[in-house]
Amino acid sequence: GGGAAAADGGAWGFSGWAGHDKVMNCPRCQAPFSMTFRRHHCKQCGGLVCDDCSRHRVRLPKFPTAGKVRVCDECARGRAEERAVDCEEDLIANTEIIKEIQKALKKAH
Repeated sequence: GGGAAAADGGAWGFSGWAGHDKVMNCPRCQAPFSMTFRRHHCKQCGGLVCDDCSRHRVRLPKFPTAGKVRVCDECARGRAEERAVDCEEDLIANTEIIKEIQKALKKAH
């Protein structure tokens, strides 16, 4: 959905997207845009991309109600790395909690 602001990226916190209709090739892979091979935008970084360079759909914390949205491969990799680090940190914290519970249980028995 959405009108001129959406077409120019305003709905996603970006501007200048309207000028991208003059870009003839994907800036990432140089594939030529056409009527069937269309221009898209990463909703994370705002970059102009083709479909091949933006296969991922993710939920963005800054747009919680938008559902899963298109992101470029670069941003998708970055988000995956962030999630992996978060999981590692959670695992370390949970391991410490389990050790404390085990100590408390040993004292109680």
